[in-house]
Amino acid sequence: MTTEYVVPVEQRLGRKKGVARKIRAQGKIPAILYGPDRDRNVMLTVNPKDIVEAIKKHGESVLLRLEPQGRFDNGFLGALAIIKELQRDPITYRIIHADFLEISEERAVEVDVALRFVGKPKGLRSGGVLHYVKEEIAINVLPRQIPDFIEVDISHLDIGDDIKAKDIA
Repeated sequence: MTTEYVVPVEQRLGRKKGVARKIRAQGKIPAILYGPDRDRNVMLTVNPKDIVEAIKKHGESVLLRLEPQGRFDNGFLGALAIIKELQRDPITYRIIHADFLEISEERAVEVDVALRFVGKPKGLRSGGVLHYVKEEIAINVLPRQIPDFIEVDISHLDIGDDIKAKDIA
């Protein structure tokens, strides 16, 4: 089951590049929250350390509770969200922007969940080579039921065998 992480967020005023640079100079990143039930996008500022900590423990499909710090001009009172996209610096790989998708606890959401392969395939002992085509799979699930990972037993695989997405329960 997915653990809900509380992430403090602040209001971001302005959309221009200069505003984003100032935010990053303070050790924070610009972010945006959007969703099907939201009339307007909410411009946010967030500490990337909070996001990195949540991802390290539970992957990018982690459930986030965005908690406003201070008053928001648009009346934002917080939201339950998932990470929709993270933009990273191509050299340092640090997060430079985050997109959050607001979700409802009653409505299923599509998320990518990591696959964890367990066991040593029989085919390796016969000289075969193990090749992973995908290391995550998209699933449609209620937010509170998002798994941290899906375990896939590969110990029965022989040379030439494969596992398809439909074989993963």
